[in-house]
Amino acid sequence: MLKGSNPLPSARLPGRALYPRVVQTRVAAYAVVLDESADEPRMLLAHWAAGDRWTLPGGGIDPGEDPADAAVREVREETGYAVVLDGLLGVDSHVVAAADRVDGVALDAHGLRLVYRAHVVGGSLAVERDGSCDDAAWVPLTQVDALARVPLVDAGRRLAGLPVPQAPAAPTGAPSSAAPTTAVPTTAASATAASPTATPPAPSPGAPEPLDHDAAARMWAEYAAAHPQVAGDEYVVDRFGDSAALSDELLGVVLGGRKRATAELVAEFAARGEPLPRIGAHWVACDGAGRPRLVLRSTDLRIATFDEVDAQFAHDEGEDDRTLESWRREHRRYWERTCAARGAVWSGSDEIVLERFAVVWPPEHADGARPA
Repeated sequence: MLKGSNPLPSARLPGRALYPRVVQTRVAAYAVVLDESADEPRMLLAHWAAGDRWTLPGGGIDPGEDPADAAVREVREETGYAVVLDGLLGVDSHVVAAADRVDGVALDAHGLRLVYRAHVVGGSLAVERDGSCDDAAWVPLTQVDALARVPLVDAGRRLAGLPVPQAPAAPTGAPSSAAPTTAVPTTAASATAASPTATPPAPSPGAPEPLDHDAAARMWAEYAAAHPQVAGDEYVVDRFGDSAALSDELLGVVLGGRKRATAELVAEFAARGEPLPRIGAHWVACDGAGRPRLVLRSTDLRIATFDEVDAQFAHDEGEDDRTLESWRREHRRYWERTCAARGAVWSGSDEIVLERFAVVWPPEHADGARPA
């Protein structure tokens, strides 16, 4: 069997011998990203170069990769935006006959696409480099129907509850057809900085600046150079809190030596499309301006509910007066706010990741922990 293929049951046709039908299956993750803050709601699309058609941002899932992680990664690669997933809309199944494929592979293609709803939290419109897409654009919803697009665009709109015309989009693998009946949208490749189409949705008031992943990579490289045993490890880039002010405040408590623990709802990791932390894992902690300040290493993890958090953990978090009473008061307020922001309701039965950590970089702030 070919790697990545899915042999279907054999079929007997009149007057012909028994034969196997081989279909190449691809599982991918995509996102429906809308900007409803503009005068006219817009949809984020990427331009598929080989098929010369517009599609939802997204793509294939790497081996061992979580589909939610793949959706977030692909949107960033194809459009330049950092997004948070709001939930899984559904799964779209689509088959393209071998004769209609644009890559020349002589097999029917079966695409299984997990479609998520997502919203922008950072970044700016950009063109993917050396990838399958050669442009990206915010397209007003009223203009989507006029674009040469793959069927996935319409499938995503249906799953998101958006109106879709009766006339279907062109088949995914079909050659390029006539140009759109309206002007092509202003895109990352053609827009000027002043173009409203290229402007991302405005962040919510008080929201922190986007994380500087390039600077975080440089900090990690410095740490890995000093500790070669972690050079091949993965790391995440994150911050404390949900606003620039809170992020800076909590980071200050870490720098002051009081805070060596943090708590986050399991559901928040899922909403962001992020895996849960693990003991020994590292993360680069940024301030409210998105600048990397510290490398942290997880030393202890457990999952508990609100009432199961004890006084020792509240003390180790180092916030307010370090009592369990203030921990419960402030964290209740925080999670009620963050849950409401993503359309959920906080409950005391929600699972919480309780994480203890050590500061391991830079040397002037490290508290003596050594990488595993």
